[in-house]
Amino acid sequence: GTTIAFAVAASGSQPMSYQWHFNGMALAEGSRVIGSLTSNLTIAQLRESDAGGYSVVISNAYGSVTSQVAFLSVQLPPLADLVVEAVLVL
Repeated sequence: GTTIAFAVAASGSQPMSYQWHFNGMALAEGSRVIGSLTSNLTIAQLRESDAGGYSVVISNAYGSVTSQVAFLSVQLPPLADLVVEAVLVL
């Protein structure tokens, strides 16, 4: 349920374009994904399925470069941290 943010800094001839990738596939804007075409990527309400490798391709008129992969792991809270209620009806 947490939010994560990735950011990249690049220098070179403007304008620059950005495309974030997850496990090699281009990310698209959505209800939880914001900034897939900018230097700052935000993913809200993290899920276990969001764990994996994130990279960004930065392009300008002279070519493109791909960042190193940043690996995100998503850990669930320990069961002891979860509140469980049970009602026994006799």
